[in-house]
Amino acid sequence: MTNGVLLRQAAAGYDVLVTLDGNLSFQQKLAEHSIAVIALRAAINRLADTVHLMPRVLACLPGLVAGHVFHIE
Repeated sequence: MTNGVLLRQAAAGYDVLVTLDGNLSFQQKLAEHSIAVIALRAAINRLADTVHLMPRVLACLPGLVAGHVFHIE
């Protein structure tokens, strides 16, 4: 599945997509999609290395805007 298809399908049922793909905002025109994106940046893409980011994910949810990406390190 391409990122464009993923974004369209996710937008049909969700408000936010959380991803580890930091390049998504460079590969896709996010403004064309009705979903906000949170891009996590971690040393390694394992749950154990991203779980500490979840409080920041939850804190940023109310301020997210569809078509924009928010990076969390």
